[in-house]
Amino acid sequence: MFDFTWELAEKFGLSERFGKKLDHDRLADFLPYRAWDPENYIFLLDHGKENRIGWFFVSEVTVPPKESFLQEFESLLSVMPPKSTVQILMAQMPFIGETISDFLKLRNRTKLKISEEKQKVLTHMMAEKAKLYRKLTEGLQDSSYPLLLKKPYIFFSFTVSPSELTVDNVISTIQKTKSVLQTAGFDTKKGVPADLYNFIYFLFSDPEGILPPSYTTPFKACLTNKKYKADSLLENLFIPLSELISPPSIGIKITSDTLLTNANRFIATVSYRQYPDAVEPGMVDRLVGDNRKTEIQLPYTVIHVLNIYVPDQISIKSNIANRHAVAAWQTFGPLAKFNPKVGKVKDDLAELMNRAEKELILKAYLHTIVLANSEKQLEEATYSYITHAKRHGFLPVRDKFVMAPLLLNSLPMGLYPDEAPKLFRTRTLSSSMIGCLAPVHAEGGSFGKPYLLFSTRRGYLITGDIFASPQGYNGLIFGGTGGGKSFFLNELTASYFSAGAKIIILDVGKSFKKLCEMLDGEYINFEDTSNVNINPFAHLSDDPELLVDDMEMLKNFVESMAAPKKGLTDFQMGALTEIIADVAEKYKQETTFDLIAEKLAQHSDHRIKDIATMLKPWCKGGENYRWVAGGKSINFESDLIVIEMEALMQRTHLQKVSLYYLMYRISQDFLLKTMKDPSFRKKPKFLFIDEAWEALKTGTADFIERAYRRFRKTGSGCWIITQGPSDLDGSAVADALWNNSHFVVSLRVENFNKEKAKKYLSDYALSVIPTLKTVKGQFSEIYMKTPFGEDILRFYAPRYTQLVYTTDATESAIIEKLLDEGLSYDRALRKIIAMEKR
Repeated sequence: MFDFTWELAEKFGLSERFGKKLDHDRLADFLPYRAWDPENYIFLLDHGKENRIGWFFVSEVTVPPKESFLQEFESLLSVMPPKSTVQILMAQMPFIGETISDFLKLRNRTKLKISEEKQKVLTHMMAEKAKLYRKLTEGLQDSSYPLLLKKPYIFFSFTVSPSELTVDNVISTIQKTKSVLQTAGFDTKKGVPADLYNFIYFLFSDPEGILPPSYTTPFKACLTNKKYKADSLLENLFIPLSELISPPSIGIKITSDTLLTNANRFIATVSYRQYPDAVEPGMVDRLVGDNRKTEIQLPYTVIHVLNIYVPDQISIKSNIANRHAVAAWQTFGPLAKFNPKVGKVKDDLAELMNRAEKELILKAYLHTIVLANSEKQLEEATYSYITHAKRHGFLPVRDKFVMAPLLLNSLPMGLYPDEAPKLFRTRTLSSSMIGCLAPVHAEGGSFGKPYLLFSTRRGYLITGDIFASPQGYNGLIFGGTGGGKSFFLNELTASYFSAGAKIIILDVGKSFKKLCEMLDGEYINFEDTSNVNINPFAHLSDDPELLVDDMEMLKNFVESMAAPKKGLTDFQMGALTEIIADVAEKYKQETTFDLIAEKLAQHSDHRIKDIATMLKPWCKGGENYRWVAGGKSINFESDLIVIEMEALMQRTHLQKVSLYYLMYRISQDFLLKTMKDPSFRKKPKFLFIDEAWEALKTGTADFIERAYRRFRKTGSGCWIITQGPSDLDGSAVADALWNNSHFVVSLRVENFNKEKAKKYLSDYALSVIPTLKTVKGQFSEIYMKTPFGEDILRFYAPRYTQLVYTTDATESAIIEKLLDEGLSYDRALRKIIAMEKR
C-alpha cells in the first residue's frame, strides 16, 4: 500500500517516528498530538524519541508587507529558547460560516421603523446575500478563473523541549509570544483542539466549504469527560488527542510523490532549491497570484509553511565563522579555478557573519502543500504553482519519496528538530531573511464587523465596517456614467440600513427613489413647487458653545449666497461675521436675510454695503426669497431620507446654497441628537452627496472642514460621489475633501487625468482602477482605500437584490405590472426569479 516510503524511512533514519506507523492507513496514527491542557492551552506532542511541549495561535488577520514587520519578527524569535521550533502556516480555508452568521445577527437584532412587508423584502435581500456567499465557497465560474471563496488563517506554532523549560516558563513564553504577535497587528487567539480539527479536516478531506454541524462535539467531550481531560500536562491519557482531532473515517495512502485519502483529497508538497537573490517582505504572497491582474491567478489551494529551528546562537555563529574560514582558504587553492561557486559560498558566509552581529541566526525552510480533489487536478495544480513560482525567482521542486515526513513536519506543532538534518531542506539564514519568507501577508484584510461583505480577486472573504476606522468615516466614491456607482451606493445603503443605520442621500437623477420607497424612507424633491425652507437661522442653537460653531459655518453660508463664484475679501468677511453675530444675538431664530442686509446697508464702507446689494435675491422681492421665507423646515427624524436635487442642476447658485444649508443642518441635527443622547453617536450615520462637485468646488475649504469635523464628532460619515478622481482637483476645496476623506472607493474609470490624480492616489490605485471590471449578473469590482490599506474588492449581489436596485426599463416595467396585479413587492420579485429559472 505504501510505495517506497518504508524503505526511505529506514534509509533516512526516520523509522522511529514514521516507519513503525507505515503499516497502518489511519490518519490518527501519524499525528503527534498526545494531550491538551485546557487551563494553560499547552499541548503534549509525541515526536518519537522525545515528547515535546507546544502551543499555537490562530489569526484571521494578515498584515501589510513593511520593513517594521522584520523587527517584530525577530522579537518573536528572540523569546524562544534553543532547540525550540517556530512554524508560520497560512491556509486559505472555506470556513466562513461564523462570519456569515455574524452578518445576519447584525440585522436580526435590529428593529427597523418600516412596514412588515418592506421588512420582509429587506430581510430576504440579506438572507439571499448570505446564501450566495456560502455558495461561493463551492466555487463560481467567471470569465477569468474559478473563484473559491475562503478566509486566510495563519497558524503560529511553537514547540520546546521539556528539558529546556519548566511548565511555568512555558506559560510565560506563551504570553510573550502572544504579546509580540499582537504588537505586529495579528488578532491572535490561543489555539485549541477544535482549531486543529478544522485544519486537519480541511487538509485531508474535501469539506466543500462547510464543516459538519457536529464537528465541535469531540472537544466538548474533551472538556467535560474525565476520561479525556488531562489533570496533569504529562499524564498518559487513555485516548490520545490525535484520535479526537482526526476524523475517524479518514484513511490515507502514500505513493512516491502523493498522499491521497479516502475523503477525496490528493496532496503534493513542494520544496525550494533556491530562493530569490533579492528578498523583501511579502514575497511569498506573490506565489498565489497577482491581485493586480485577474488573468494571473492560481485557482488552486496551496498552503505555505515556514519551518524554523532555533539553535544555540553561540554554537551556530561559531560554526559559520569556521565554515567561512574554510571557504576563504579554498578560494586560494586550485578548486576555486574550476568551481566558481567556492567564491560565492565565501561571500554568502561573509554576509551571514555580518548579519550575525545584529540578528539571530536560524535554520529554516519554506514548504508548500498543494491540495486537489482528483489526481488530474493535482498534477495541473502542482505544475501551475511551480511554473508561477519560477517567475518570481524561486526554484521549486515537487517532493518525492520523503513527502510524507515533510508533510507531517509541516503540520501545526509537527516540526521536530532531530529530523532537520535527515530531510535536507533547511538553510542557515538570518532572522530578517527568514522574516521575508513568512507567509503572513495577503491583499485585503477585514476591517470591523460584517456590515459589508466583499471578496478579493483571489477569493479571500473580506468583512468591513466604515465605522471601525480609528481616524474618521468620510469618503469619496468615483465612477463614470453606467459604471455601477449607483448600484454600489444602493448596496452600501441597504447593508447599513438593514443593521439600523441612519442614512441621508442628496441625489441627482432619482437613482435612489426606488430604494427609498421600498424601505419606507422619506423622499423630498427640491423643485420650484417644493414647500421647503432653507433659512439656517431658524435653527440657531441655544447652546453657547454650539452657537459659536454655528456662526463660523453661517458666515460661509451667507458668503455663498452673496458671492457664489469669487467669494468675499477678508475685509468683507470680517465685517459680515460681526454683523451676522449682532443680528443673530438680537433676533435669534427670528433672524432673516432682510435684517442682515439692512444692517449691512447701514455700514459706512461701500465694500460692506455692496454685500447688502449682493444679498437682494434672498431678500423680500428677490427671486430666491421664497426659499428662505416660506415653506417648512426639513425634519430629519426618519432613518432614511432621500433629497432629490436634479431640478436645481441648472440653477447652480441655488443648488450651492441648498447644499450648504443641508450640510449645515444635517451636521447640526446629528450634533444636537448626540449631545442629548450620547448613545446616538454609536448609531452608524451617513450623508451621501451625489454629483455635488460642481456645487462645492467654488465654495470655501473652511466650511467643508468645519462640517467634516462635526460629522467626525458625531460618529458620522460624509461621502461625496463624482465621475472620476481628476474631477476633484485644482482648488482648496478639493484638497479639503481629499484630506478629510478616510475612504476612497472607485469603480472602473478609464479616461481620467492621471497626472492630476497622482497628487491624491497611489501608484497602485492609478494602475488598477482602469482594470476594474463587472461581470453582469455575478460581481462588480471596486478599488477601495481605507485607513487599513488599499485593495481591489468584489461585491456580489444575488438576483433578488439586483431586481430591487434595477434601473433597467424592461425589468422595472415587469415589476410594476406585477404590483398592479396585486402582488406584494416581495412576491413580485420572487415570481420574476421563478420565471427566469424556467
